[in-house]
Amino acid sequence: MTTLNLSIRSALTLSQVLIGYPQMCILCLWELTQRDSVAEVILGLFFFISMTVALLWAALKVYRIARRSVSMHKNPAYILYSDPSALNKWGFLYVQFRATAYYFILPLLLYILIKSLFIAFAQPNGTIQAIALVIIEAVFLISVSILRPWMDKKTNAFNISIAAMNFLNVIFLLVFTAVFNQPVSSRA
Repeated sequence: MTTLNLSIRSALTLSQVLIGYPQMCILCLWELTQRDSVAEVILGLFFFISMTVALLWAALKVYRIARRSVSMHKNPAYILYSDPSALNKWGFLYVQFRATAYYFILPLLLYILIKSLFIAFAQPNGTIQAIALVIIEAVFLISVSILRPWMDKKTNAFNISIAAMNFLNVIFLLVFTAVFNQPVSSRA
């Protein structure tokens, strides 16, 4: 097997980890609150830690490549987009972003992690969970609206509208947690 095939295979594996990271993050952390069995807690911790470390390592690798490109060529896009090895191996982390916003995968992973922490650990108190999610989604919506890190106008508009819908969803969640002492409907 050639080195390129191994590189593509490892990139496919890491891209699949990125796709499943939000769900696994929530479920693995939530398992710590349920403690169905010791084996499930160990498996949850193993998968959470291994996925987080792998994605952080890959994101930091992209950051180092971009910094090297800036120091050598005064442009982060030069090595990130012209080197086939870097593009095939790490491109899934940054190709959706502008060349100057290559770093945005790190805030995105942090957003997923913080949101997952509140979803998993704040289950007993819906009010705290809803307020925290409103704050998290508001900060994310404001930051992506200001930074507009994606590649073009259409992609920015699409992702900003997704963030706006997520914000609207947590507003509804806040209303449905009865934090405002609204009357409960008696109709069944």
